[in-house]
Amino acid sequence: MSWGQSTNNGKKGKNHQWQFAVVSLLGKILNAIGGGNSGNRTHNTVSTVVAGNIPAGTLRGSVLNFGDEEGTWNGIDIPAGVTIPWGYISNSDPYQIINYDPTGPGAGTTFIIEYTT
Repeated sequence: MSWGQSTNNGKKGKNHQWQFAVVSLLGKILNAIGGGNSGNRTHNTVSTVVAGNIPAGTLRGSVLNFGDEEGTWNGIDIPAGVTIPWGYISNSDPYQIINYDPTGPGAGTTFIIEYTT
């Protein structure tokens, strides 16, 4: 596709109106399915030693057990030094609430969590 050098819709060749319509439609489709408007996404970073949860609606993220003890992540005990990522699902379905507790089952640890909503 050649867009030409002009800054308006004129003087861009015979196919410009069709090209402009296709690109505009693709943008609307991407926005409708959540893939074309990354400006509405928020990146969050949490360092915690207390229990809590990642709210429903996350799209991707990871947790690092940064301490010396096990901690509980989404019902599973994860050893010190382990990182668990969760990735983008192709149909843009968000994740449900993810519960965590860095205080157990051992003496306590630190979770460093990053996620995108």
